[in-house]
Amino acid sequence: MSATDRVNLPISLPRVAVAVVGDPILDRYVFGGVSRISPEAPVQVMDVSEERYDLGGAANVAEKLVSLGMDAILCGAIGADAEGDRLVKLARKAGISAWGLVADPSRPTTFKTRFIARGQQMLRVDRESRALVSGSVAAELLRRAKKAVEGAMALVLEDYAKGTLADRVLAETIRAASRLRIPIIVDPKRKDFSAYRGCTVLTPNRKETEEASGTRVSDRDSLLAAGDKLLRMSGARYLVVTLDRDGMAVVGREGGRTVATCIPARARAVFDPTGAGDAVTAALAACLAAGMPIIEAARMANFAAGLIVEQVGVGRLSWDAVRRAAMSELFPSAWKILDRKDVAPLAAKLRREGKKIVFTNGCFDLLHRGHVALLEKARSFGDVLILAINSDRSVARLKGPDRPVVSQEDRVKMLAALSCVDYVTVFDEPTPKRLLRIVKPDVLVKGGDNTPTTAVGWEIVTSYGGRVEIVPLVEGLSTTRLVEKIRGGLR
Repeated sequence: MSATDRVNLPISLPRVAVAVVGDPILDRYVFGGVSRISPEAPVQVMDVSEERYDLGGAANVAEKLVSLGMDAILCGAIGADAEGDRLVKLARKAGISAWGLVADPSRPTTFKTRFIARGQQMLRVDRESRALVSGSVAAELLRRAKKAVEGAMALVLEDYAKGTLADRVLAETIRAASRLRIPIIVDPKRKDFSAYRGCTVLTPNRKETEEASGTRVSDRDSLLAAGDKLLRMSGARYLVVTLDRDGMAVVGREGGRTVATCIPARARAVFDPTGAGDAVTAALAACLAAGMPIIEAARMANFAAGLIVEQVGVGRLSWDAVRRAAMSELFPSAWKILDRKDVAPLAAKLRREGKKIVFTNGCFDLLHRGHVALLEKARSFGDVLILAINSDRSVARLKGPDRPVVSQEDRVKMLAALSCVDYVTVFDEPTPKRLLRIVKPDVLVKGGDNTPTTAVGWEIVTSYGGRVEIVPLVEGLSTTRLVEKIRGGLR
């Protein structure tokens, strides 16, 4: 397939460590109904039906990094209180390395409670201290932050202005990461961006950009003017500015001038913007840690934010969901098309999930009703159907130099569009035996005059307990006959 027709995104990101240093927050959600006014005061009365605790702030970024496939190390200041204990337990349960959290007896854990009725937030109650960490707490926090950075492929500085990122902690953590030449991604809250000097990327929203630059951002020219000021102030290589319904923009320097790449947002049914900024930071950091260029990383972060706003609360994220959203931007079934290198990790993922994998293969040149009948029947034998088609070279070797009639690029697209096909890949060998050894399907499906003991690859599948299913072909239908009929009509 051509580069313009395929989004080359891996099935999973390489599992590397990302250090997250910043303000951890414990979020509490109280859900209920409102149907009356209090007799004590003119206020609504909520009948509570459910309570939920989530990780917020830097802890939410760390959680999203884990869900994207990273190893997240969380460093920050919490209180020596019940809320701090709960936050640590939630972090560990989420798979976050929480040894970088430092309990400060002089402060409470930042704790936000949101009351929600009929899908709307009625009230938020915060308990927090904004005092900067100091003394032994700051020294211990810095020691742990430097240790976290040592084994990381990226550093996230999540500044919620709750005290963790005191001047010394901020500056020395940035220096430690700079020495290792790893990307440093900052979600800023300070108006003076010079405090983040040495970082790679800053991720302010529109309001933060305007306040820090003193420039109202209303169009491309004002965005460039604000971006130029902030790049000079911070020394950052890039700004990734989130612009609400307008998507986001990557601002950087090119050839001595400031340039911007705008990434539009897709129309979505927005339920709750909570956590969208954290999703941008997490996805951006994960992609940069995996070695993606900044524009590609920002595009993926944009998709991640879109997925989050459709959920109540901070939302849940996965690389699979982000990848599918990105692939569907090209065309609805694009995410089904697999590069050969992605087959093994996909098959391993499906097996971990307990899915019954069905595999079939063929040339599928000039797609016809018989092909569709075979694929629909094959899909009925399991949970996921992986279809492997012969490459153009492979078809020519099997069928002759005048075949295929339809290119592999077009065959792949048409087959991916079928609802019964879950994934499509291409193989260049005479047989799919190498793919069968990689996929290890539970069911191998063949058509025509094959038998369970003559079908190509039967011995591979049955060796580990799989089975072979034979599906009769639709009588009178074959690509060869169609080609002959077409050629006869053209003479």
